[in-house]
Amino acid sequence: MIFSSILYNNPSFIPIFHRLKSLYLLTKGIYFPVKYALNLIERFSSLIHLELEIYSVDKCRPLINILLDGLPKLIHLKIHFHKNKLLCDGTCLTNHVIERRRQAFPHHIIKEDEIYVKIDGKILNIYLSGCSICEKKNFTL
Repeated sequence: MIFSSILYNNPSFIPIFHRLKSLYLLTKGIYFPVKYALNLIERFSSLIHLELEIYSVDKCRPLINILLDGLPKLIHLKIHFHKNKLLCDGTCLTNHVIERRRQAFPHHIIKEDEIYVKIDGKILNIYLSGCSICEKKNFTL
């Protein structure tokens, strides 16, 4: 529903979309299509927390790249995936996340010791920096 053209393209909602800090796109049986990732970062540019579900892990890396490159305020990204297990480990993904953020935002200071990636079954958590909503203890490896 969030990407319904009636809601999404309504000019009266655009200022509200740009102020949202958290967005949870979890609906049983409905998965976030990667093709909407650019639309998401365009409309919801101030997101610091994002949680969504995708169908297959093979869509995970491109989606992560788009979100890391396009959401400068992002602190916590949580991705649930239905099919397959993530092949990469947390260390591999942590290095990837650090590199993507450095490329996308070269003038931002990246605190490597505050970046955590945790893979738990079919859930991927990426934690980018200190936040009062997220607790660091939930993201230790």
